[in-house]
Amino acid sequence: MKFAKAFSSTVITLLTAAFALTAAASLAACGKDNTAGTDEQANSVTAQVDTVALDSALAEWTVTKTFVVPVSSDTPAVQQQHFIISDLTQVPGIEVENGTLYNKVLDHFEALSCENDSNWFVYSVSVSDSLIHKYLNLPDSVSVEPFETDCITEGGTLTEEETVVARQRNFTCELRSPVNEDSLESVQYTDPNWEKYVKLIVGICRD
Repeated sequence: MKFAKAFSSTVITLLTAAFALTAAASLAACGKDNTAGTDEQANSVTAQVDTVALDSALAEWTVTKTFVVPVSSDTPAVQQQHFIISDLTQVPGIEVENGTLYNKVLDHFEALSCENDSNWFVYSVSVSDSLIHKYLNLPDSVSVEPFETDCITEGGTLTEEETVVARQRNFTCELRSPVNEDSLESVQYTDPNWEKYVKLIVGICRD
């Protein structure tokens, strides 16, 4: 259990840092070429949203999300940590009014993020054999109360994480993974609020 808690905390910290570094790198690139930066900002403001592509993506992203809980955290945990650190290259995204939306899917992990030149916002779920971590990164102007209420309803514990990017707040909800008492076979966890928070991130990226 101590290993699982330490692992989950490490993954959240590494994921937070990786996204923050990506945002910082984008800002640095813009700073090197003022013309390019201006063009990118103008394009962001005047972005013509491909509504057909967005609607299609939303239909896929908001499908009820069910995760297979690994039987043992030993090998899967190491693999998951490795993938999150080494495989953060951007998947194809969809540009909307105020950023680009990305859906990242790995073993026992999924995230929907909005990234732009200055910020990133994300909702993710990470599952191990003993713990489920839900991570929500919000603008500081958006209330976390619904997330806290949902976390408590599921029997979880909400924690505010250290903020590494201005005008953002980061929260995790930690739950115990479901256990199959009758056998060593894997069980499933269905996130009852996946659609709700995917739509929240999409809305933040479009406002």
